[in-house]
Amino acid sequence: MIKKLGSQNLIDNSYCAINRFFWPPMKAIDICSIQPPPVIIPEGTIIPIINRYFYIVTENIDLTNGVTLPTHLFSDDNGNPVTEFTLFNPNGYVNLYINAVMQEGAHTR
Repeated sequence: MIKKLGSQNLIDNSYCAINRFFWPPMKAIDICSIQPPPVIIPEGTIIPIINRYFYIVTENIDLTNGVTLPTHLFSDDNGNPVTEFTLFNPNGYVNLYINAVMQEGAHTR
């Protein structure tokens, strides 16, 4: 049986009734009855090692041709003089800040 509305044909209702899919009834459950997944405790703990070095500039530095600052000009968090910069390879990294602005640099290996 096809119904008509003006000059447009509508869908055959008997055809749609035959091809319907009926979902099985769903059962609601209480959310509290679902068990959370087990907590996995890692066997190791990662404790980062952070070294910070400071250099207080006492006069203007001419950066026209680049500058190398010797290690002995720097101090650590406790104010102790630095004899070398410690880098941790292969997973360490260094951030250089000048006037509280992190500087971009080349990636080296």
